[in-house]
Amino acid sequence: MQARVLNPNYTKNLLAEIDQIRTEEADENSRYSISERYKYEIVDQGNPEIYADPNEEISLEITLKNTGKSSWFLTEGVENQLVLGAYQNEPKFSDAKIPIKDKNGKEIIGPDEETTFDLQLKSPETPGVYREEFAPLISGSKWLNNEKLSWEIIVGEDFTKSLKYKIQEQEINRTARPNTQTEIKIQITNASETTWYGGHDASRGGAISEHTLQLIADDPTTAQTLGIYSDPVSTMSEQKVAPGETATFTFTVSPLSITGSYRLRLRLSIAGLFTLDRDPLDVNINAAGKVVALTIDDGYGEIEDFVKVLNENNVKATFFILGVVAQNDPEGMKAIIESGHLLASHSYIHPNFNTLSTSEIRNQLNSTRDAIIEATGGYDPYPYFRYPGGDHSQRTDAILQEDGWKFFHWTNGTGDFKYRANTSAGRRHILHYATANAPDKAVVLLHTMSKSTLAVLPDIINWYRDHGYAFVTVDQL
Repeated sequence: MQARVLNPNYTKNLLAEIDQIRTEEADENSRYSISERYKYEIVDQGNPEIYADPNEEISLEITLKNTGKSSWFLTEGVENQLVLGAYQNEPKFSDAKIPIKDKNGKEIIGPDEETTFDLQLKSPETPGVYREEFAPLISGSKWLNNEKLSWEIIVGEDFTKSLKYKIQEQEINRTARPNTQTEIKIQITNASETTWYGGHDASRGGAISEHTLQLIADDPTTAQTLGIYSDPVSTMSEQKVAPGETATFTFTVSPLSITGSYRLRLRLSIAGLFTLDRDPLDVNINAAGKVVALTIDDGYGEIEDFVKVLNENNVKATFFILGVVAQNDPEGMKAIIESGHLLASHSYIHPNFNTLSTSEIRNQLNSTRDAIIEATGGYDPYPYFRYPGGDHSQRTDAILQEDGWKFFHWTNGTGDFKYRANTSAGRRHILHYATANAPDKAVVLLHTMSKSTLAVLPDIINWYRDHGYAFVTVDQL
């Protein structure tokens, strides 16, 4: 079909002209899918990176080529009108559809023809990095294809409002074994007025520069001692994090064989623009050849008293909790997770798993998981689990492994459940068995029901510290 440019004097007959084109295309278009009929190519969208002042008016000249089988119509109100849709929450468009006005006065764009038009934008008031994305639509409903018109707008020079944040943990302390890879995950809440951007969006086809949020190490020497050779240390995992949402940064450390404590100071940075001088993040890495996990089972008793002692001694522990306890003590569950301890599953009512059928085992696991999630308002203990009484077999292990559960036994059992009152005999017995012949990777079994355990817990902590152990939770083993 020949390209058409309407004569201005022909305006009164425009709708008839459009109907004629539709009739001529009808038979041909019946052989093609929607995706083949409506396609386009971005011929020119200008510089994808725009520097602007706050509230500055921006005019962008765009040229698109019709690479589909059907014509486009630029007349407002007609069927199959070509408009621009603005991205808000992908994959949906905002309600606003922007009409396209060809700069040369074209009203119909046939296959293999181009249209050039202006897009008027206004930069945001708050300094920061923004992404604007549009895509042509037919009648505001049909995608032409998945390629986007995308721009990054860098507004102003003062980016402090773009990088206000809150750390999820008051202290970021991690233990890593020498020459062993340990994953470090840091969560940061966006307390600014602008959206943060992370990984590059593949839909942009490489056209947009990556002004992504990342963590930079202050001291490369310390980073390399910890086995970190990448720069930046980590890039935000999410593609975008709106104000009030939480960003995740993940990286791996593998300390050299020399044991010791290291402070890794990290700063937030927007790639290619600036690094934030204020509010550094200090991650304390304890490289230890010997580690101990204090594990506290069941949950009967005063959970919050155990949490208080652990917090006073700056130790993170693992609580293997029964589902029935979680259901009846939501405050205790919240105390565990709010202090940064690991909350894990210990079954619902403490049965011997060797006596249960497959469905009964799964019911114990799922019921406990649901009880903890409900009690805590969303904390999921999966996949960490301990068998009640340590009773298990190849059959039970296979069931748990099939469902992705990780189960943990102990190296140092204390028998502390026999000493529910606080007695000198109980304290001596528990301290002895909690530390006797402790291996380099020790797992100590304790119970919340024992007041003797609560009383002697500081002595257990001090013994392991004096003997060069670092404290970990079972997910770090």
